[in-house]
Amino acid sequence: MQALSAEDFFKAYADSKYFKHSKEIAMAEDTSLQWFRLKRPTGCVLAGSGNKIFVRDIHQDGHLERACRRADSLQVKSGDRLLGYRVIGGGGDSRLVFDGTEKLEDIIEVFQGDSGEIMFLVEHCTQHMEKPPSEFTKQQFMRHYIQEPWESTKTVLRREFLILRTNAAFIKTRCFQAFIIALLNGTLYWGISDDPDKMSLRTSVFFVSIMSLCVSHMAQVPKLLDQRAVFYKQHGAGFFRASSYILSTNLAQIPVVMLELTIFCPFVYFAVGLSSDNGGAHFFFFVLVIFCTCFMMSSVVRAICSVMPAKEPAQMLCILMIMMNVLLAGFIVYKPNVPDFWIWYYWINPFQWSLSAMEINEFTSPRWDGDCSPAAFPETCNCNVIVQGNTTITECDETLGLAFLKFYEFEHRIWYAWMAVLVISLHFLAAFLINVYGFTFLKFDEVQAIAIAKDSVKKDARRQRLATTNTIKTESSSGNQLSLDFPRLTLSWHKLCYDVTIPGLQEMRRLLNDVSGFAKPEEMIALMGSSGAGKTTLLDVIACRKTTGAISGEVLVNGYPQDADSFARYTGYVEQMDIHVTYATVHEALWFSGRLRLDESISDERVKAFLQCDLGCVEYCPV
Repeated sequence: MQALSAEDFFKAYADSKYFKHSKEIAMAEDTSLQWFRLKRPTGCVLAGSGNKIFVRDIHQDGHLERACRRADSLQVKSGDRLLGYRVIGGGGDSRLVFDGTEKLEDIIEVFQGDSGEIMFLVEHCTQHMEKPPSEFTKQQFMRHYIQEPWESTKTVLRREFLILRTNAAFIKTRCFQAFIIALLNGTLYWGISDDPDKMSLRTSVFFVSIMSLCVSHMAQVPKLLDQRAVFYKQHGAGFFRASSYILSTNLAQIPVVMLELTIFCPFVYFAVGLSSDNGGAHFFFFVLVIFCTCFMMSSVVRAICSVMPAKEPAQMLCILMIMMNVLLAGFIVYKPNVPDFWIWYYWINPFQWSLSAMEINEFTSPRWDGDCSPAAFPETCNCNVIVQGNTTITECDETLGLAFLKFYEFEHRIWYAWMAVLVISLHFLAAFLINVYGFTFLKFDEVQAIAIAKDSVKKDARRQRLATTNTIKTESSSGNQLSLDFPRLTLSWHKLCYDVTIPGLQEMRRLLNDVSGFAKPEEMIALMGSSGAGKTTLLDVIACRKTTGAISGEVLVNGYPQDADSFARYTGYVEQMDIHVTYATVHEALWFSGRLRLDESISDERVKAFLQCDLGCVEYCPV
């Protein structure tokens, strides 16, 4: 028999059915194939003949049953087909694949051996593999956001009101600030007379009221930028949409602004002696304009914080905006004196619209329907003096209020005041949209994930596979069992490398080098090492928390690539730094997280019951 050369040998092996079958097994993406390596005896009860050998049952005293009980990823069930095996140590036959000549009793003898290990390949029964996920699981892992937009908005709004109620110092400070501003304005302009020469002082009252209340919102810039880090963390975990968060935070400002105006407006309005005609309608319109302006300015400050990378540029932009609004509001520089190249800003300036609305509201009231004064307003007041016997009649073509408005070139038509309210509302809408854009697309310090496949079809398929879960039952304090389809996941990371650039030197420094490991369900793992060994860095990379540097390697969840869109929602990660809402308790923060991680079909009572079970596990109780 002629000996084969190495080239002929490899060619003959490549043409054999053993090589083709092995290649199909190694290269297949079919998740129904799974390798197992166990000690003998395995406990498998086999049935069948030829190359159709199936698992009929699993004995409780075998190593396979104990392995399946310990790890959810190791599952062999009745009906699974045995494709091949290989004995490692302890003697016995070794066959990679079956060719139909095997005898069932010989295979059983190999599997029930009393020494060594066996490595075998199983094809899972399609009845097990194709079991559809439950509706709860679909809601949890097939959608990026668990709750519908309106439901998540209500949940975030509840959290914002809870924070306001907890942060009493903030409310008291705002109220005290409004009182001091009202006290200064009211006493400074106390009881202004109706003399035509004093009418411009009322314009000063309106302007100072707008400016002082709006400028006070700039103090929120540091707080808003601190809250932005919390938003990035929770939005990255799929808790809520950016629009839901922004709408909720803006709506939560309504009671604060109303409380401020309740203190400010009555005192200033009646201390100065503004119009109380028409049953107080002019007072309520004054409150409406002030409210719209303050609410709009609060939203504008939030929009600026969403598009600025840090506190300093955000504060500088706010100062610049306030300065331009003040200069071009039509008070310091009247409209006729505004240069042509700045007139465009005059017309879009919300302070100008607010001031014009207040002027119209005040000086078109019946209080100012008297004859105008030619001495005070010579350019807009034309009067004729008629003498009839001993009676002198003065007829003027304008009332005193209209003559004042026209003299300073303020708008005098009443519908213009309501148009001003509409324009201020449009400013709020524009600020809201800028805020949504900034929080959605301009994420300066957002938690980012390891680069994975962007194909939506692949991502949907990966989520579908992760959606195959087992029910975890939690024992409540009352002894009742609470069950939800939480997944049992095996996390593994393979050859992770992390390189960063040293500032100033422009050199790459490797912090993680080919790090591999795994974590099984229901097990606690301690990652130990000296300070600076890279423990936190490794956890940050696995949890998708690194935003700079170069990351290579892969992170697998149940054997599939990590999906950043859903990974943060079904895992928890406690970082070293505190990225939490300052005025929320531990119980409130956990309830908020659980409420947004679970579908709205699950009642608040059920969420609270699970929360109490979790807190009981760590022996957390109120102090």
